[in-house]
Amino acid sequence: MLKSSGSETSSTGTPAADTAVDTPVGTTVGAVADTAVTSTASTPDLTPAERVRYARHLTLPGFGVPGQLALRSARVLAVGAGGLGSPALQYLAAAGVGRITVIDDDVVDVSNLQRQTIHGSSNLGQLKVDSAAATMRDINPLITVNTVSERLTVENVATLVAGADLVLDGTDNFSTRYLLNDVCVALGVPYVWAAIFQFDAQLSVFAAEHGPCLRCVFPSPPPQGSVPSCAEGGVLGVLPGLVGTTQAFEAIKILASFGEPLVGTMGVFDGLSGQWEYVPVAQRPGCVCSPSARTSVAEALARSVEESGADSAAACAFPATSHSTPSHSTSQTPHSEDPETTQIPEASAVQLIAGEFEDSIVLDVRTAAERAAGCIPGSEHIPLDHILTLDLSSAESLGLESSRPVLLYCAAGMRSMTAAQHLAALGFERVTSLRGGIAAYWEALAAS
Repeated sequence: MLKSSGSETSSTGTPAADTAVDTPVGTTVGAVADTAVTSTASTPDLTPAERVRYARHLTLPGFGVPGQLALRSARVLAVGAGGLGSPALQYLAAAGVGRITVIDDDVVDVSNLQRQTIHGSSNLGQLKVDSAAATMRDINPLITVNTVSERLTVENVATLVAGADLVLDGTDNFSTRYLLNDVCVALGVPYVWAAIFQFDAQLSVFAAEHGPCLRCVFPSPPPQGSVPSCAEGGVLGVLPGLVGTTQAFEAIKILASFGEPLVGTMGVFDGLSGQWEYVPVAQRPGCVCSPSARTSVAEALARSVEESGADSAAACAFPATSHSTPSHSTSQTPHSEDPETTQIPEASAVQLIAGEFEDSIVLDVRTAAERAAGCIPGSEHIPLDHILTLDLSSAESLGLESSRPVLLYCAAGMRSMTAAQHLAALGFERVTSLRGGIAAYWEALAAS
């Protein structure tokens, strides 16, 4: 294990190191030590039920009973019970990790079930942590599952991480990832990280002793809106299953002290080719994890507050390290004013279906590939990349009249808001963004 979990306990909960041994007169110190080592009262062991349940583990070379005992005494904090968390939590529970804390503030939605296999149709509307905990306890009633139905914040992160031997990250937003990274670095807790998008994934172990951290690879969060979310760009449902399971494997290697965890290495998965590429990652001089600049918990929390404005919404993956690029960039946006000062109204899908925008230009700002999979009938199409290059004259030449109302939509509402802010900055007087995007539109249609 890369971080000590404190004093080991026997199967009865008694600290092994503190077990009293009677010393006969004339017995040497060495004899006392030998007596303590061989005493069944002071040596942790598996119960008969555990030996049956974990039988396939116990015959593994280099793992065996010591590895299983290490898992039983381990404490894992799993952040997120969604796509990555679903397989990871199931396998950590099945493996016998003794205490697992799951934090997530979301509820189960039908759109989750394509990839979040720890939940089922009977769990719709239920807190994800409750649904996940029920599945985990059913898989393995010998473990303890704690649930926290809150969002991870600067107020609760230090306490949660301090109570763990390892953190497994199943989140989908940058601010939480960087907050976890920095607090794990400060407290010396290994951080099993992954990010997924469409058919690709990235995976590594950060904040381990002498190893690099997330900021060694990506020093700061990308600009808001520069990376699409999974709702916008999509993700093949089996991908988080593969990657989350791999995260669980990395966690088990660390907790049971065997194999070679991905410390100092980033695994990059290309799902379309089925190939993993392993990229060396070094500790960056001056990074928050370097000996000369190691951060404190207080500094980590302050940094998170400072950076929180850079990422307030979910996003699947980081800009790729080598061969691919984000689907759009805000760096070339010719804004005539700061878009953050422009308040853009939002409309609901119910309003759209009810005909409240019959006189509006309904504009799809997604990619051509996304539009080919389905669109709102009667809508026009100008991808966000193109919109962000327009001035007023070129916008009107495309049929966008600044005096007409415009309702913009994308997959989930982020890109349409960016496009609406740009059009408002150009002088469009009545621009509205569809809240929840086309996903909300399909749901409203299904419910009507």
